[in-house]
Amino acid sequence: MLRGRKPRRGVILVTVALALTVLLGIVALTVDVGRTAVAVQRAQGVADATAMAAAAQLPNAALADTRLTGVLSANNEANPWPQVTINTTQDVTYYAAGDEVPGYGVLESNEAAATVQAHVNEQYGFARLSGQQQMNVVRTATAKSHISTGAYSCLFAGEDATWDTGITVNGSDICIEGDTHSNTKITINGSNQYFAGPVVYRNELRLNGSNIQFDGGSYEGAILGYPVDYTWDDFLPWDTEVSSISINGSDKSLDINGVMHVLGNVTVNGGNFHLCNSLLLVEGNVIFNGEGHYLENVTIIAKGSITFNGACQQLTPYTEDLALMSLSSSSEAIVFNGSNNHNYGTFYAPNGSIVYNGSSQKHQYGSIIAKKITINGSNYSLYGTETSGGGTKTVRLIQ
Repeated sequence: MLRGRKPRRGVILVTVALALTVLLGIVALTVDVGRTAVAVQRAQGVADATAMAAAAQLPNAALADTRLTGVLSANNEANPWPQVTINTTQDVTYYAAGDEVPGYGVLESNEAAATVQAHVNEQYGFARLSGQQQMNVVRTATAKSHISTGAYSCLFAGEDATWDTGITVNGSDICIEGDTHSNTKITINGSNQYFAGPVVYRNELRLNGSNIQFDGGSYEGAILGYPVDYTWDDFLPWDTEVSSISINGSDKSLDINGVMHVLGNVTVNGGNFHLCNSLLLVEGNVIFNGEGHYLENVTIIAKGSITFNGACQQLTPYTEDLALMSLSSSSEAIVFNGSNNHNYGTFYAPNGSIVYNGSSQKHQYGSIIAKKITINGSNYSLYGTETSGGGTKTVRLIQ
């Protein structure tokens, strides 16, 4: 007969209960560790995406904030759990050229950067049984944008008065295949405008309209000198000299076949005038009245203004690149009044304005360079060359 042995049923029950508690704790820990890992991955992914989105719009902080917020909302909508939060006033830091980015270094003159902190604050599940109520995940990312530009811009305005506007675009369906630079404000009014290269301004970029696209981004830059330096003397000497040129009537033609110095004005009244093989050095003003003028292999350098009144003007340059140059300080140094013009080569007015009035304008293989530039009309296209435009903005994560 065994003596002294006591029933062990109660001990077994206690042991099982303790084991179950430990097992449940392990399960709870495993589940919440998995949830935390997902939260960390989500926070880092959103931090990376929003930092790159913001950097692509720098140095315009307002546009960067808008783009960042839009990317954050899209990510939270696509992945409802866990929700990621970013406070643009506390969690975002922007760096401009010359600033030092902690852990990276000093930014160069054509660089900008954005650092973003993304947060996930979610209630634990089973882990609350052990007293842990909430996970707090913080992940950080830094992205840098780098601008690379062509030799010079397709549109370049030299005006640098802080209160003035260098480039004004009024119209819809406008395409600029190259860089745009203004030493002061830029105003864009209208819809469906496309700028392939960077849009660089100073003081203000004002957008009034819809579907205005900057593939190369937009940012505030420094004052630059004119990208070309043509002068009157560059085109001397002349072959022939006349007091003036006056053409009256339609369907006229003139072949100068060389460089001509005009002491007075050049005036054409009538349609379909054909001028070819000429470089004109004009002391006065140049005016073409009438439609359908064709200036084939022609460059005009004028100390006065150059005006085209009429539609369907066509111009190809006599020199390698320069088509028109006006040294006038007028607000209409070079003016096109009329639609369906198709021109080649660079137009240059270092002291005055270049103005396009009319729709369906096309300008190829050259730039519009002036103190001020105004485009009034729809369906305008400017296609630069390898030496005029083609800049791009690249964005990459650096931390």
